[in-house]
Amino acid sequence: MLPPVVTLPGSFMRGRMTYALYKQMGIFDCVAADIQSFADIAYTLATNKACRNEISKKIRDHAPTLFEDMETVHELERFFEWAVKKAERSYHRSASFRSPKCSSPDLPADN
Repeated sequence: MLPPVVTLPGSFMRGRMTYALYKQMGIFDCVAADIQSFADIAYTLATNKACRNEISKKIRDHAPTLFEDMETVHELERFFEWAVKKAERSYHRSASFRSPKCSSPDLPADN
């Protein structure tokens, strides 16, 4: 059994991802409010096997909610569709610009 991850949500995605997963599962045992609580939670998990196992079991029991949530899948689908459309628009705008004439014999000139 893998140990639980302690998280301290911040302003960057890397600090909020684990928090978002725990929130979706309804588990807040490992979410720290500040540096001191982060250290306290980490210390407890490292030194108290019963507590660590209890939280690990809770995570394992609630993990299916992460994979059975179709709204998350649809939200990712909408994001990827938006990102592809934005990239295509950007590409089409930049494709209208011509590259400079190339004088190197290795590279074909853009005529």
